[in-house]
Amino acid sequence: MNSKLLKLARMVLKLAEVETDKGVLISDGALEVGVEAFVENAEGELVAAEDGEYKADDDKVYVIVDGKVAEIREPEPEAEQAPAEAEQPVEENQEEQEPEQAPAEQPAEDEKDKRIAELEAQIEELNNVIVEKDEEIGKLKAELEDSDAKPAEEQLKRQEQEKKGWFKYSK
Repeated sequence: MNSKLLKLARMVLKLAEVETDKGVLISDGALEVGVEAFVENAEGELVAAEDGEYKADDDKVYVIVDGKVAEIREPEPEAEQAPAEAEQPVEENQEEQEPEQAPAEQPAEDEKDKRIAELEAQIEELNNVIVEKDEEIGKLKAELEDSDAKPAEEQLKRQEQEKKGWFKYSK
């Protein structure tokens, strides 16, 4: 596609363009998850965007997989606060962060550990049930192999013969 056609397509199709660190991402409509993303190559043609992360001017990160937007990450608010924190001495900054992060992370870790323990208990219980059922199946198989059970057809013939009295004389 030459550059004139590309310009015309942009006007007619209302292509969305987002400036990124790797070039301009282009899409038909809004650039959102699941939408195909393109870039303009050296010849001015639209080609599928390569897999990777594209950081936009507004600090959003567009993750492209197989030529489509797989994820859009919003900028983190901590990035704006980082310059102010960087001005503080390193030792004070570390002392302040460690106590704040540890209590916040601790309940989440405790909940995760509790949930993991519950799941492990359920798995153990299910494994015990499987072992029990395997033992029952083994016993039933052994009983079936050891039994003197004859096919139903032979048993029915004997019953009919007994009714007619044939079996009594044949002994």
